[in-house]
Amino acid sequence: MLRTATKLEGLSVPGAIAFVIDRGDGRADYGFSAMRWAIDLLRWTNSDAVPLVQRHRVLGLLLGYSADAIREFEEQASGRVFSFGSPG
Repeated sequence: MLRTATKLEGLSVPGAIAFVIDRGDGRADYGFSAMRWAIDLLRWTNSDAVPLVQRHRVLGLLLGYSADAIREFEEQASGRVFSFGSPG
């Protein structure tokens, strides 16, 4: 991961923040951001504290999808819906 972070920093342009977030399972999220708060939100979104459905919504927003695009995607999903526990 250190090697990836070093490569990203070398490819970075002024104003871009290179990041590597270790997921703790041998995988990582990496890329560039304009704001540190977005990296913090991504880190939190990938924690177990966030219900999966909300995680996907937040990731969609962080990736630049509009609220309407996320709603339309969810409305087009087909199949059965199963719910366990409290709503996400």
